[in-house]
Amino acid sequence: MRARPTRQWKAALKADPKFVDARINLGVVLYRLHQFPAAAAEFQQVLDAAPRHPQALFNLGTTLIEMGQADQAVRPLRAALAEDPKSANTHYYLGVALERQHKLPETKAELQEALALSPRHADAYLALSRVYREQGEPRFGPRSVGQGEGLNPRLEP
Repeated sequence: MRARPTRQWKAALKADPKFVDARINLGVVLYRLHQFPAAAAEFQQVLDAAPRHPQALFNLGTTLIEMGQADQAVRPLRAALAEDPKSANTHYYLGVALERQHKLPETKAELQEALALSPRHADAYLALSRVYREQGEPRFGPRSVGQGEGLNPRLEP
């Protein structure tokens, strides 16, 4: 059943290799199947043709994070923000990438921006609580975790 959407998007690309939406959607399907290198390759092909495509930049960045390449994820995520600075999810994932590099002040700023844009972003609250704890500000951590859990009780600190 999972191969069917992949096959359909590949068929669409065979018919029209420049069909950007098909390439993005194929990359998303591959990402969801945890085929991260293949997904990254699809997003990169979009960027080769349209270097400022915000969805391809965002998707490449999140895929690189999943591949354990947070340092490489920062560039496409920053580029995605240059195209769409009000994307709370992009600020969140940039924060995640920066957190994995132990750049805590930058991480905190990105997560706070994500929350300013989307006050109900439960994952950003949880990530921010980790930053507070790591920076020795534990009094803020429980508040952030509580706010995140209130929005999504399945979150784990």
